[in-house]
Amino acid sequence: MKTRNDPRHQSRIIALQKLFEFDFRSNAPFEIAELRDINSDLYDEMQPDEIFMQELLHGVEEHRDEIDKIIINYTPKRPIKDTAKVDLWILRMAIFEILYTQKSAPTKVVIDEAIELAKEFGGDKSFTFINGVLGNIVHDMENGKYTKN
Repeated sequence: MKTRNDPRHQSRIIALQKLFEFDFRSNAPFEIAELRDINSDLYDEMQPDEIFMQELLHGVEEHRDEIDKIIINYTPKRPIKDTAKVDLWILRMAIFEILYTQKSAPTKVVIDEAIELAKEFGGDKSFTFINGVLGNIVHDMENGKYTKN
């Protein structure tokens, strides 16, 4: 994370908020793009990277089942249903960025961003949980032990 005002960081914040809201309104018949802007009055101060934000929103939703399988594999002692919703969305976004994008950000930056989001929006220990899961995935990737399911 460069600064709090970094457009990509702001994009991640907005994407997290929209995905979190989408989860709670998932029985409503609308597309993720139709979600109202949470804290839209604050967006005037923010300058998110709109293209990156849309890539996160649509990519996470498109690959959600695959990403959830990865999370399940890397959190055998914590069922996905018992994982805090915000932690789950942060993990989904970071895993999407690490595995499915064209490496627009270095893996370390993606993990650092996920940790910052967890500190800001998650519980007291969210950042350690997220760091551990993402660290294990990256470790396995670097050692040739990871393959997408």
